[in-house]
Amino acid sequence: MQSQDKHDGIASVWQDKQRNYKIDYIKGILITLVVFGHSIQYGSGLTFFSEECYFDDTLFKIIYSFHMPCFGIISGFLYYNHVRVRTFGEKMHKVGKLLLPMLCFAIVNTSVSLFNGSITASISSVIQKYIWVVLYNWWFIWSIIICYIFWAVLELLKLGRLVKLILAFSTQILFVILPNRANSPLYGFIFFYFLIGYSLTGLLPLYKKWVGHYIKNTVVALWIICIFFYQRENYIYTSQLSVNNIYNSPLKQLEVNVFRWVTGIVGSFSFMKICNRYIK
Repeated sequence: MQSQDKHDGIASVWQDKQRNYKIDYIKGILITLVVFGHSIQYGSGLTFFSEECYFDDTLFKIIYSFHMPCFGIISGFLYYNHVRVRTFGEKMHKVGKLLLPMLCFAIVNTSVSLFNGSITASISSVIQKYIWVVLYNWWFIWSIIICYIFWAVLELLKLGRLVKLILAFSTQILFVILPNRANSPLYGFIFFYFLIGYSLTGLLPLYKKWVGHYIKNTVVALWIICIFFYQRENYIYTSQLSVNNIYNSPLKQLEVNVFRWVTGIVGSFSFMKICNRYIK
C-alpha cells in the first residue's frame, strides 16, 4: 500500500491535510520558473523584447503553459483543505496577509520610479503611481484575493456544494462573456484554475481509485502535444479572455480559451506528477 501511494501522482501530494512540505517544494519550483520566464522576456536583448520574440521561445511556451495555472490549482487545493474550515473573520485576516506585502512593496516600487525620474515629485503623481502599482502590478495576488472572498461569502451563506459550484461556474461564464476591462481577463483566467483545485480536492479518493498510470501518462503526452500547437494567441496576455474581444470572433476566442485552459490543466497535473515522482 505504501508503494502504491508513493506513485499515486497528484493524489499523494494532497492526501494529507497537515502541512505537506512537498507542496512547498512545488511552489518553490514554480516561483523559480516565474523568475526564469521573466528573465527570458526581459533579459534576452532589446530586439528580442521589443518584437515580443519571447512568445515564440520554446522554453517560454513550456513555462507559461502551466506555471500560473498550477499556482491557481494549488491555491484552490490549499483553500479547500486549510482555509475553508476557518471562520469568516479568519478568512478575511488571510486576505489581509495577502494585501500587506503588496502595499509595502508598492512603496519600494514607487520610490524607485521617483528616484529614476519616471514620475515627478508631485504628490498627485506619487499617489497615482502607488495606486497603479498596487492595483495592476500583482494581478495574481488580486486573483487569489478575489477567489478567497468569493468562496468565503458562499460558505458564509452556508450553501450546498452543488449550489456553490453552480454559482462558481456561472461567475466563470461571466468572466468570459463580459468585455475585457483592466486585469479582469487575468482574474477570470486564474478563477477557473482555483475552481478546479477547489472542486477536485473532495474527489481525490475517486481519483486514486479510478485514475491509473496509463491515464496519467496520457495526460503528460497530451500536454506535450498542446505545447507543440501553442501559439502567440494562446497566451492570456495576447488574446485575453472575453468573447467580446475585438481582435477575434466569439467562436475563435472561445476556441482559444478552451485550448488555453486544457493546456493549463494537463500541464499542471503533468508537472505535479513529475514533481511527485522525483521529489523525495
